[in-house]
Amino acid sequence: MRQMKKSKFKDIRLFEIKPENYTGNFDGIFGNVYSRTIDSKNIGYRIAKKLDNFDFYFDEFDHIFIFLNPKLKEDDFLETKIYDVKWNKDFYYGLDFKIFNQLSENDRDLKLQEIIFKILTKISENDVSKLEIVKKIEQIIDNEKINTELFLTEKSFKNFTVKITFKINPNHQKSIIIFLILSKENKELCCETFEVFQNFSYFLFPIKEI
Repeated sequence: MRQMKKSKFKDIRLFEIKPENYTGNFDGIFGNVYSRTIDSKNIGYRIAKKLDNFDFYFDEFDHIFIFLNPKLKEDDFLETKIYDVKWNKDFYYGLDFKIFNQLSENDRDLKLQEIIFKILTKISENDVSKLEIVKKIEQIIDNEKINTELFLTEKSFKNFTVKITFKINPNHQKSIIIFLILSKENKELCCETFEVFQNFSYFLFPIKEI
C-alpha cells in the first residue's frame, strides 16, 4: 500500500451555520451570526501554526473547518462533510449565538479557543503522542495568548545561527517577524523585530528558503 506523504498541519478555520428565521447578511464565514472579536480570525491559525512547530500532523488532512451550529445541542460536536475535498475535516459544533454574543470580547476568544482544543483532543485521543502535543500547546496558548511566538525557520552558518520567528497581531497590533542571531555558544548577538502586514503568512514562505 502506498504510504501517504507527511503533510504539515496548516490551518483551523471557523465558520457558522445560518439560524432559522435569520435575516441579514450571511456568507457562512464566522462573524455574521456570532459576534467576532479583534482576534477571532487569528485564533485557529495561531493554534495550527504552534501545533506545526511541534511536528503535529494527521495523515489524512491538514485543515480543520469548524461550523458553529445553533441548531445543535450546546457544546456537542460531530464530524460532518460540507466541503468535498481531501485535505480538510469538517465539524459541527453546537453553540447558542445569543449566549455567545453576550460574553465579553475576552470570554468569546476563550470560548473559541476552548472549542478548538475540545475537537483537537477528541480526534487525537487514540494517539498518545498527538494528545500530549495538543495538551502542551493548549497550555502554551493559555499562558502566552496573543503573544504566542511561532517558529518559522533557522539557518546555521560557520560562526552563527539565524533564527526567524513571528507573532500574529500581538497586543492587537500589527503582526511581527523576529530575526534572532545566535553565537555558536547559543548566546544572543542581535535581535531585530519588524512589523508586517495583516495577512503575512504568504509573505513568509520565501524566507524559509534562506
